[in-house]
Amino acid sequence: MAAARLTEQERAVLCEFLGEELPLRRWFRSKARQIAGLRIERDLPLEIEPGLVAHLLLVGVSFTSGSAERYFMARRAGSATELLEHPALHRIFLQLIASGQRLGHTDSLLVGLPGARASAIPADVPSRALALEQSNSAIAFGDSHFLKLFRVPDAGESPDIELTRYLTEQAGFPNIAPFVGTLEWHFAGEAPRILGVLQEMVPNRGDAWPEAIRLANEFISTRADEHLRASLALAELLGRRTAGMHTAFASPAAPRAIAPEAMVPADLHALARRRADLAGRVETLLATRVAPSQETEAVRAFLHALAVRTTAAHPIPTQLGLKTRIHGDYHLGQVLLRHDGDVAIIDFEGEPARSLEERRRKQTPLVDVAGMTRSFDYAAATALRVGGRPDRAREWVEAMTTRFIGAYLKEAQSPRYLPPELADFRALLTSLTIEKAIYELAYELNNRPEWVPIPLGALQRLA
Repeated sequence: MAAARLTEQERAVLCEFLGEELPLRRWFRSKARQIAGLRIERDLPLEIEPGLVAHLLLVGVSFTSGSAERYFMARRAGSATELLEHPALHRIFLQLIASGQRLGHTDSLLVGLPGARASAIPADVPSRALALEQSNSAIAFGDSHFLKLFRVPDAGESPDIELTRYLTEQAGFPNIAPFVGTLEWHFAGEAPRILGVLQEMVPNRGDAWPEAIRLANEFISTRADEHLRASLALAELLGRRTAGMHTAFASPAAPRAIAPEAMVPADLHALARRRADLAGRVETLLATRVAPSQETEAVRAFLHALAVRTTAAHPIPTQLGLKTRIHGDYHLGQVLLRHDGDVAIIDFEGEPARSLEERRRKQTPLVDVAGMTRSFDYAAATALRVGGRPDRAREWVEAMTTRFIGAYLKEAQSPRYLPPELADFRALLTSLTIEKAIYELAYELNNRPEWVPIPLGALQRLA
């Protein structure tokens, strides 16, 4: 299947085209930065069917400021066609994972790594590229499996693979898409890059994001008790399943990279320093991207106050609970609504803008709790765009948040991973909610300026 690599001229033509195309792609991370140059760092050519060669590429992108990024794609020489959507390439990926075989050159190999459930991989099944609005790409194999391909492949342990494998094969946590196997790209003398993870497909009716918007809209429009009851039922289920996930991560029987550790005062100080650094950067970003107003100036003053506060803002409690592995990018879009009425939690990569080291770091589970409550605010704000009263939207968010946290605390089987005192729980959750809103503001300023009012309004209220 091996074929000739791209010529220098073919590389130059392709890089010129990609310079125009990449900023338009949903999975391109740095839309707000100016591209300085592109370079094809790796090229693995595979003849996927007679006369058709797919060049698997690792493309380095440098910018006029900040660090470079690397993207995975598959192209045909002299063509703009994205071959990651081609069924012949899908079959190769699936066969490699099922068999654990290798394919390519001595210095550049695709390697499949099957997990404990790999025996259930179908031998011959139709595939299709999934049109998802997300930072990766996905391929469905019939109705049984899907392969998530990482557009920015990590060199090292992927938290998505590490955590889903643990939850599937060791913790037995049922509310996820079970892990099946992985696809890696091995280079001579370098750490492998993780290209994809194969998982079992969970029969579902979509993720919880549009459902929450619908429920919020119904309540905002009518303020009817039956609509609020349906919303709160979702919040309660999410709280219970989130607690179940965190209980699995808090197990002392987990492997060392996942097993919980004691949270100490230094962790609180590190959180305050991290938030201060983020607040300082976002204060500058807000000043350069948004016209001054009473709201923006109030938020800038709040960010400035946080930026100069590099220690914990409240008395340090004697018992902080545990720090564990967490989901790391937890929101309504990361939860599938299963056909049986339950939910499945997906995408354990962590926040894309953070480094691999940060995404694998053990933290208080309340990071995920803060993420989900912020997602309720986004759903209500999105529903308000159709119409309705802001005070009813706030009422919906507060009711959802209260029910979610109440169900979470009631379900938690290992409350020792949480601060035992309610005042400490609230203080830590508030601090993490502020940090999450600042992170959201940075993301929206860089990627979706029309969404800036949502985290901006949240920070104004939190101030």
